[in-house]
Amino acid sequence: MFGWFKRIRRDDPVFGRMLFMGGNVEYWEGKAHFSPTGTEIEFFVDGEADSNMKQQHQFYEVVSSRWRELLPQITERVRLETDFTAGDELSISSMSIPDALFSDHADWEVSFDAEPSGHIWSVQMKGSKPASVEFDLNC
Repeated sequence: MFGWFKRIRRDDPVFGRMLFMGGNVEYWEGKAHFSPTGTEIEFFVDGEADSNMKQQHQFYEVVSSRWRELLPQITERVRLETDFTAGDELSISSMSIPDALFSDHADWEVSFDAEPSGHIWSVQMKGSKPASVEFDLNC
């Protein structure tokens, strides 16, 4: 009976050690090195339990290769739409990866921790464009 509750895990060459989160929304969670910043971040990767992750890997590769172009747009949107605290430094903390190829229609999200204020900023992306910004306090 306890085998029924066994969690599915995998070692992914891009997203690292991952845990499958079943239920209504099927996705994988993991932490891995984000090469453009040289830091470890959380990844939330859409996909079924037996997904080969081919599209997700391609999506990640496009985001990684275009990060220097994407980051200024994202940062500017956060500063324009929020009470961004002067002196805060944004550090990427997580990214969602859809089961899709990168396009102007792809929905994904990137989140940042802001120090020293402790704020968390989540930016909903539509392809390479920031669509909206949400704010929360880091508890």
